[in-house]
Parts: sequence; C-alpha cells; structure tokens
Amino acid sequence: MPVSSSSPAFIPVPAANLPPPPVAEVGAPVDPDQLLDPAVAKKAQKLARWAISALEYDDVNNAIDNLREAIQ
Repeated sequence: MPVSSSSPAFIPVPAANLPPPPVAEVGAPVDPDQLLDPAVAKKAQKLARWAISALEYDDVNNAIDNLREAIQ
C-alpha cells in the first residue's frame, strides 16, 4: 500500500539505540512524587488508547490532545 505524501513518516528507533531504563536499587527510598495512583494510571491508559484510535482515522490533533491529557 503506497504512503501518501500528506502522511507523516514514522521512523522506528531500533531498540539497540534506546538508553537502558533506570534501575532502582533494592531498598532504595521511593520518591512519593513518582508513585502513580491506580485510577490515574487507568485513565491515562484509556486516553492513550483513544489516541491510538484517533491515529487510525488520521485524526492527529485529537491523538495529540489525548496524549497530552494522559501525560498530565
């Protein structure tokens, strides 16, 4: 299927080029600001799914809005 010139190009980043995730030390103190309320996490996941759905319909602006709200 040909890609239209109006579609933004998606260039995946090879996993080998990604930085490793931070590793928490056993017994290290947990920053309370980094804890995520399960209800907040669930809403963020729902917004991310909506963003993916919007992209399936080429609705980039709605996808961006949903991802920004999920990050908040």
